Amino acid sequence: MSRAVLLTRLEGLTRSKDELLKKLQAIHQLELKIEARIIAGFQPVFDMKTGNVLSRENIKWRIAELAGELIHDPWINYPVLVGVMNGALPFVKELYDRLLEQGYPCQIDALQASSYDGITSGELTVNSILKVPVGWRDVIVIDDVCDTGKTAKKIMELFLQLGAKSVKLMVLVNKEQVRLDNAVHPDFVGFTVSKDAFIAGWGMDYEELLRGYMHGITVVDPQTLPRGGELKFFKSKAFLNEQLQKNIAEIADVEKQLLHYQAEEGPGQQVGAQAVEDSVEDVFLEFISAGPLLGTPLTQQSVNAPVGEEPLSIGTSRGTMFAAAGKPRSHHQRKMSTGGSLEDTEEDGTLHARLYSQ
Repeated sequence: MSRAVLLTRLEGLTRSKDELLKKLQAIHQLELKIEARIIAGFQPVFDMKTGNVLSRENIKWRIAELAGELIHDPWINYPVLVGVMNGALPFVKELYDRLLEQGYPCQIDALQASSYDGITSGELTVNSILKVPVGWRDVIVIDDVCDTGKTAKKIMELFLQLGAKSVKLMVLVNKEQVRLDNAVHPDFVGFTVSKDAFIAGWGMDYEELLRGYMHGITVVDPQTLPRGGELKFFKSKAFLNEQLQKNIAEIADVEKQLLHYQAEEGPGQQVGAQAVEDSVEDVFLEFISAGPLLGTPLTQQSVNAPVGEEPLSIGTSRGTMFAAAGKPRSHHQRKMSTGGSLEDTEEDGTLHARLYSQ
């Protein structure tokens, strides 16, 4: 692939990258708008056992109680606390702080697992490797919410396969429901709510939004969620990020090939049939179809050629080559290493190129 083609390719990729970044910026602004709208529609949620509202103060108080329950459990010794990310992060942090305050010996780790697609429970994926070995250890799986229990069941089975002595489940919120006999039931529960409650805050999310809402756990009004064209645009973020990553990789590849050309040319190389002089002021133009035109130094030199050919190559005394090849843009001006500049325009199918010295 010629250098001129690579430059054209790089220009197109750069333009595509800018367009992708603009779309992602627009989605980010939309996310902020959606999150603010959902928060404005929040409704309080109450614990089914005590009637307490799930406020920030009550959540912190209840987590301190859970820490006490764990400390005084005679069957658990020096456990490994494993937070299920990302939802359990605020819960794990608060719990771990309370345990450290009491001088309770434990280790902490985390894994990535998910079984939600938007607001409904779906296929479970686990994609993390633990750093703390769990062989012959008591493991406490810590999650933000227990819904059907399928996620917790698979995770707990995983730890048993890794050789854990015992595995127990602690959740901040348990969604009350009838579960199958072989389903997992939480061993430590912070709060209990209806299985139909769509809750968010304190790590619980909608499409990765609202996790950082720390004023409490609340019920989401479905009417505040995105729909129609807004939802489609909102959901395009993952695809656009994939395209951006591919684009960046392609740009890096093209730039690498251009560096290869530059290394081959090196200082003092000839461009076309004309040798480059050593003087910084000397610049030459070689118009392929019309023969060489020289100016030393140039105040202005111009050549014209039919669009679509490769009419112009420019060399400098420092071995840097600038090419205006193929079909030009409607107007372009670039600086040269000598301090001059090249300007090209297209009018009525003809390339007009002007080279200005410093």
